[in-house]
Amino acid sequence: MYSASAYYLSICISSFLLTWFYPVILGFIVFYTLELKAHSFANMLEFTFILWLMGLAGNFTGLLFSTIFDTTDSGMKIL
Repeated sequence: MYSASAYYLSICISSFLLTWFYPVILGFIVFYTLELKAHSFANMLEFTFILWLMGLAGNFTGLLFSTIFDTTDSGMKIL
């Protein structure tokens, strides 16, 4: 067995690309695809930052639920 800190470190490193870069790439594509009225670079950065925060919240919520429940089945029954 390995310690909890090794588990969380490996999870954070392995999900780094999805957690950090996916919202940024998605934000760039979606912002320019929607053709919003306020079409400035600062608004695009704000939109991307909000997507990034939402991705972090989802990732950390998943980590929280993975520590609470033993199996996927027990977690799905509760949620």
